[in-house]
Amino acid sequence: MFTHRSVVGQIKALRYAVRLNDFRLAQRLRMALIATLRHIDEPVRDELAHLVDVSGLWVRNIGDRHKIKREIDKLSRDIVPHLGRGGNVRGMSDDGPGR
Repeated sequence: MFTHRSVVGQIKALRYAVRLNDFRLAQRLRMALIATLRHIDEPVRDELAHLVDVSGLWVRNIGDRHKIKREIDKLSRDIVPHLGRGGNVRGMSDDGPGR
């Protein structure tokens, strides 16, 4: 199901969609990240939830879009190294949950 690599891939894809100004793709990726939040350990979960919130502002065109775009890029670059260690995704493996 989910591994730390798939979550990292979703975060990078969201960053790429924002960079390309692809609102529809960014919204789909945000929804996928929301679904994975419950499988992420606490410190990274808060950062990831903040990324989802900020990207929601960008998708809905609230505030300074350029500033929000830079913040999304910064947040995603800060989160990825935490997930790269592999210990932050709970109960998920390539075989499925709890295996």
